[in-house]
Amino acid sequence: MAMFKRTWRQGEITVVLLIVGAFTVLAACTISTSPLPPDERRAQSLDKSLICPICPGETIDRSQVLLANQMQVIVREQIEEGRSDSDIRQFFVDRYGERVLAAPPKEGFNLLMWIAPPVGVVLALLVLYFVTKSMLRPGSAPALRTSGAGDNADSELDAYLELVDKEMGEVDESTEQSDKNDTEGT
Repeated sequence: MAMFKRTWRQGEITVVLLIVGAFTVLAACTISTSPLPPDERRAQSLDKSLICPICPGETIDRSQVLLANQMQVIVREQIEEGRSDSDIRQFFVDRYGERVLAAPPKEGFNLLMWIAPPVGVVLALLVLYFVTKSMLRPGSAPALRTSGAGDNADSELDAYLELVDKEMGEVDESTEQSDKNDTEGT
C-alpha cells in the first residue's frame, strides 16, 4: 500500500511539472525576440494614448475602424517629419478635441480627476483605521451581562407578555360584545 501511495505522489508531481513546463514554453513563444525600431515603439505608444473618435473608450491601436487606421498613419507620418509627441497629440486635440486623449491633461478641472482617487483612498484608510481603533479600544465595548442581569431580562419579558395577554383579553371581550349586539339587532 505504501508503494502505491509513493507512485501516486510521483505521478502528481510529474503532472504538475509538465503543466508548469507547458506554460513556460507558451510564455517563451509569446515573447518577441526582435526589438522594435525606436520610431515604431514611439508610434505604438502614441497609438495607445489616443482614443478613436468613433469608438467610445477604444484607443486607435485597438480599433479596427478606418478612421483609427488613418490616425495611425498620420502618427507615423508626423514622427517621420520629426514632430514631438506633444505636438502630435496637440494636432489630434485641435482636430477632435480633448476627448481624443486617453489620459486627460493634468490641469484645470481635469486635475481633480487625478487627485480625487488617491485622496479618496487615503481618507477611506483613515476612516477604517479610526473605526478599527475605536472598536478595539478597551472600555468601548458594552459590558457583558452578569448572571443577575438575565433575571431582570426575564422579568421584563414576563411583564411584557402579561400586558399583551391583558390587551388580547380586552380585544376578545370587545369582539364578544359586538357579536352579541349584532345578534340582538337581527
